[in-house]
Amino acid sequence: MASLAKASEYALDAELAGLYSQQLCVSPLSECVVSQDDGPAASEGLARLRTHQMDRWRSALLGTIAASSLFVYGGRPARADCLGTSTTLTCTGIIAGTASPGIANGGIDVPTGYTTLNVNHLDADIKPYSGVDGILVVSTGDVAIVSNTTDGAVAHAISVTGVGADGINAQSYAGAVTVGSTGDITSTNGRGIYARNFAQGAGDISVTSAGTIIADSDGINARAYSGAAAVNSTGDITSTNGQGIIATSAGDIAVTSVGAINAYANGINARSTTGAVTVNSSGDITSAIGQGIYARSVTGAVTIGSTGDITSTNGRGIWATTYGAGDISVTSSGNINASEGILALSGTGAVTVTSTGDITSTNGRGIIAANFASGAGDVSVTSNGAINAYSDGISATASTGAVTVNSAGDITSTNGRGIAASNGGAGDVSVTSVGAINANSDGISATSNYGAVSVESTGDITSTTGRGINARNFASGAGDVSVTSKG
Repeated sequence: MASLAKASEYALDAELAGLYSQQLCVSPLSECVVSQDDGPAASEGLARLRTHQMDRWRSALLGTIAASSLFVYGGRPARADCLGTSTTLTCTGIIAGTASPGIANGGIDVPTGYTTLNVNHLDADIKPYSGVDGILVVSTGDVAIVSNTTDGAVAHAISVTGVGADGINAQSYAGAVTVGSTGDITSTNGRGIYARNFAQGAGDISVTSAGTIIADSDGINARAYSGAAAVNSTGDITSTNGQGIIATSAGDIAVTSVGAINAYANGINARSTTGAVTVNSSGDITSAIGQGIYARSVTGAVTIGSTGDITSTNGRGIWATTYGAGDISVTSSGNINASEGILALSGTGAVTVTSTGDITSTNGRGIIAANFASGAGDVSVTSNGAINAYSDGISATASTGAVTVNSAGDITSTNGRGIAASNGGAGDVSVTSVGAINANSDGISATSNYGAVSVESTGDITSTTGRGINARNFASGAGDVSVTSKG
């Protein structure tokens, strides 16, 4: 290797002379003092070149020769290989410049006709020119991307810059879209991963991400027109000006997030018009202006399971809602510190909230569980953690179904009631409280129009302007009212 490098160095001056004699104006450091037409004056012109100009060119060429020598002697060539077979394109090596098929402006731009892209065994990060997506696939049919930037000798990543540049951008007008990404993604002015289709019956959207995502806009954005949308993320996500994860569709939505999410807007946003929505999150979530977790279906069921801590400066910790007959189920075991803790709201479905962590609500209620339409299902709240709320600590309301509240933690309400449970029809109301309650208004308020009312309290109750316990029903012939207090 030494002899090869030395021989190359001996030949360098001649190569430099050839480069300068052809055209020096191509170099911003040259003064264009020599050209091919100078004839005998060429040697004098070369002598007049500034020493640092020659050194810069000489160093650059030597670096190229040395790098080439390394690969001659046993290394794998550090070059881009995008090879296509049938409908599959596989890219390895160094993704740089523009080369057919599939490499454009330093990124991967999959040509028409390919439906599957495999990215693996990279020798460098994917770092395209400013404003260019790291990986771009646009198709009229199905799209499948499997990107693994970590399986080489050194783990690499996707890093994009410029307005609108996404780490991975996969779109289909009429087909299903599947994205699998292993490796970190950074986008300074765009999204981490964007997957979308546009047509009725176009198929499902599926995104699986195992790396850390740092994006200016959404970390992961998955939008299905009518099929199911599924997101599975095991890495941390940071969104400077967008949402951590957003998944939308007319069909079913399923979001699973294991890593921490730090977002400007919603940490997780899952929305469907007719399908069921399911969100499972085990990482901590922080949101500056949005909800920690927002899950909504117009008519379908909504289920949320959260085990991490949630902090939302100006939004709700968890917001689950459906306007139709779908049931709502929220289970939270982490601490919540938000403008309002948990809101679970259904049109006519049953609503169940179970919280074992502490809840701090700076501008609203700790837990709200309600349905509002005639013939609605039951409403149930179980809270084992402490609640410190600006308004009601727990508010549970059903249109006609039974209302049940079980609270084992202490409750403090600065401007509301400790526990408020009510029924607008003939449903029964039952409240059991073990912890201490300190409220501005009623400590416990339990009411029903026609149903029975039962209150059992074993903790101390303090009310600044209201009653310790208010239990009643309103209609003639309504059910029994029972109160037991041991605090």
